[in-house]
Amino acid sequence: MAEKSFPFDAVEIEGIPDRVFFAEDFARYFRQFVGNGVYPNPSSNLQVQTLNNNMVLTVKKGAAFINGYTYVNTEDFEIAINTANGSYNRKDIIVVQLDLVNREILVKYKTGVASANPLAPALVRTSDTYELQLAEILVRSGTQVILDTDITDTRLNASKCGIVAGLVVQIDTTTIFNSYMQALADAQADIAEFKEEWITGTIQQWQNWFASTGLEWETWFTNTKAQIFDAVYFDFDNWRYRAGQTRGTVFNPDGSITETISSTVGGALVASKVTVFNANGSITETLYHAEENVTVTKTTVFNPDGTISEVIV
Repeated sequence: MAEKSFPFDAVEIEGIPDRVFFAEDFARYFRQFVGNGVYPNPSSNLQVQTLNNNMVLTVKKGAAFINGYTYVNTEDFEIAINTANGSYNRKDIIVVQLDLVNREILVKYKTGVASANPLAPALVRTSDTYELQLAEILVRSGTQVILDTDITDTRLNASKCGIVAGLVVQIDTTTIFNSYMQALADAQADIAEFKEEWITGTIQQWQNWFASTGLEWETWFTNTKAQIFDAVYFDFDNWRYRAGQTRGTVFNPDGSITETISSTVGGALVASKVTVFNANGSITETLYHAEENVTVTKTTVFNPDGTISEVIV
């Protein structure tokens, strides 16, 4: 029969009602003025969240409407995400699925295929099955935790899910959703660019500072070593004249000379100087100041042109 109208009270004719209506009749009726999607209030209606710091996601309680049929979930429930691939990322989705063959609407978890460029599973929309996508999940290679940033909420995307508006007009949120996602992507790109520029600039500034400071430090340290050597050398030659000090000189078998200054009482070492006559004609003097725990070495080189070079370390 091409024409159909309802609802009308039935009249029994020979004990059989002459008006019989089916679930499909009511579904067809409701979908004339109520569009597909999740209900807008509360805003967490059927939202997919990560609350457990692991691979288990939570689908918040809520309701949806698909092709004239209603789905209601009265309590939050959890969905365990399949183990991540060791080498490649994967994209999974969570949907609300209308199944007319089994006469039910359930939330389903659909796993994608891991690859270098993973794609989310396609939505099934046939005469018997119709799906609304709640979220897309990026399962990163080797991960053991799904982060908030790995979940793309697609409830506002009218092409994938949408919001129930009712009374003929269905709000198309695809444009605003795409604008939001583009704005987010642009903001993330700007932040990444700024961070890269800031890090690069900061590293360069530090490198310049270290180069400049290092040169100043080397100059200062070289001058300081020379001053320390001169001071210790001067003190060494004058300590022997102090009361209570004893100076000793040992001519070692290898030709070097060891000079020490120690306390007359107790014999504690005050300072020492070792002079080594090197095979190349240079002379190395190593001074040690016990109280300051300072060791300074000077090598004197007699150059062929008659000049003398001194290197202090």
